[in-house]
Amino acid sequence: MSRAALRENPSKRTASKEARRLQLIQATIRSIAKHGLAETTIASVSQEARLSQGIVNLHFQSKERLLIETLQYVTDEYKDTWEKALTQAGPGAAERLYALLGVDYDKSVFDRDKIAVWFAFWSETKSRPTYRKLCAERDLGYDTILTELVGLVIDDGAYDSLDPGLVANGLAAMADFLADDVVWHEIGRAEPRRGKAELAASMGDMDYEVDWDVHDILANDDHVVVLGNATGRRDGRTLEYRTAEIYHVKDGKVTERWAFSDDTAAITEFFA
Repeated sequence: MSRAALRENPSKRTASKEARRLQLIQATIRSIAKHGLAETTIASVSQEARLSQGIVNLHFQSKERLLIETLQYVTDEYKDTWEKALTQAGPGAAERLYALLGVDYDKSVFDRDKIAVWFAFWSETKSRPTYRKLCAERDLGYDTILTELVGLVIDDGAYDSLDPGLVANGLAAMADFLADDVVWHEIGRAEPRRGKAELAASMGDMDYEVDWDVHDILANDDHVVVLGNATGRRDGRTLEYRTAEIYHVKDGKVTERWAFSDDTAAITEFFA
């Protein structure tokens, strides 16, 4: 039975064991998103599912077991989604990498409730070994294939100075620490890039390399200022320049970024 069919008639008394468990897991996801892990109870889940508490206990025996099964469900769903994306992508490494990066915007995982669930479980990983193991396994599988694909793209483009691990970490960080609707201002570009999807897509057009050394970092609760020295390399040419980048941070994620330089005209011409 499909998940769509289950959603159409989730409270049917003759629902199969698999259907009932899925109904309860989905109710748990909604409860965690509304109340957090600590305040999610058998009672809150039964209320979300419109079932008795006895039904919840029958299928999961305890709140902890229900939470573990819920974490396992969203972990498996994420893995299934990126594996499917790779299967449907073109044969090239760049095509497969682009498909993998797009997984975080798939409707099945790009969901407010599921994002809240991930943050809720991650916040407990230090004290809950089972949560830590499941979250680590989720990240390890994704990070491994991400690094492999980045390495293939680097080999195809002969970007010998780039380190696959560092590039992969940067791409992963962009997904983790940028707000979904981030506004990204670039030096010499009249219009900012809006949203992680547009920003990620722009990376596929890069035909240059930039080495960047941090000079200083200043920060408070809302803003981070990064001063740096950069060297751009493109078609045998180099350009050295200084930058100041300002990041606005809200709820632990960058919502907007501005960049300034000591020679905007030279940068605009070099990277045009």
